[in-house]
Amino acid sequence: GCELVKEPGCGCCMTCALAEGQSCGVYTERCAQGLRCLPRQDEEKPLHALLHGRGVCLNEKSYREQAKIDRDSREHEEPTTSEMAEETYSPKVFRPKHTRIS
Repeated sequence: GCELVKEPGCGCCMTCALAEGQSCGVYTERCAQGLRCLPRQDEEKPLHALLHGRGVCLNEKSYREQAKIDRDSREHEEPTTSEMAEETYSPKVFRPKHTRIS
């Protein structure tokens, strides 16, 4: 057997829940109890991925721990070009517009 959950959409019928590691999304079957449909760690467009069924059923606690590890390891990498540019260039200074002298 499988864990029964309400189907996506109307929720009037029952269907099997998705197991840990299975692909999921906003419009797919629901993940099993204790799991959530989350974007993959390296996903550039997380919401887009979930809308297109490219999420994965994961235990949220382990997902958050992995995200923290990834964040911590990135802090020790060399800064990217855009990060360096943010630090190098000062914000635009407000200059009043020139008025025309007649």
